[in-house]
Amino acid sequence: MADTLYPKFKKNLLWANTDIGNLDGATNVRIALVAGVQAGDVTTAITYDAADETWADLTSQAIGLANNAQAISNGVVSIHTLTDVALNTANGVFDASNVTFTTVAAFDGGGGAGTGVANAVVIFLEGGTAAASPLIAWLDDAGTAITGLAVTPNDTDINLNFSDSGIFEL
Repeated sequence: MADTLYPKFKKNLLWANTDIGNLDGATNVRIALVAGVQAGDVTTAITYDAADETWADLTSQAIGLANNAQAISNGVVSIHTLTDVALNTANGVFDASNVTFTTVAAFDGGGGAGTGVANAVVIFLEGGTAAASPLIAWLDDAGTAITGLAVTPNDTDINLNFSDSGIFEL
């Protein structure tokens, strides 16, 4: 799967169920570094599914994790709040500052300790509950919106850099 907006997010935009203007300057837009292979420490892999709409559809991991918190068994390698979130209303480009996940712990990806790979990120708008937290975008190592994936965490920082042209365009 390459970079994509979740179809239900796009549908909600078209039906005005989601106010895209709320994303400009938002402080509750989160990015989750995820493991897409169920093995070793990862008992529930996170993979792209066009039918997913909210964080609750994606994983049983509760929202509200602190920055850099990990929930490996649920496929969440690390989570972070996006900063400097901006939506250019003239051209529909969504962007944010590059992300550094600090001291991301190594995990067993099925080949023993330290073999786990984080191969995608999920951008979502954190609501009061997992079911009220809509998924926005799936970005992975096959796409062009982000560099730094796939990565094997080894107890060091992981830097992900967004494209100079923005994360996505509506």
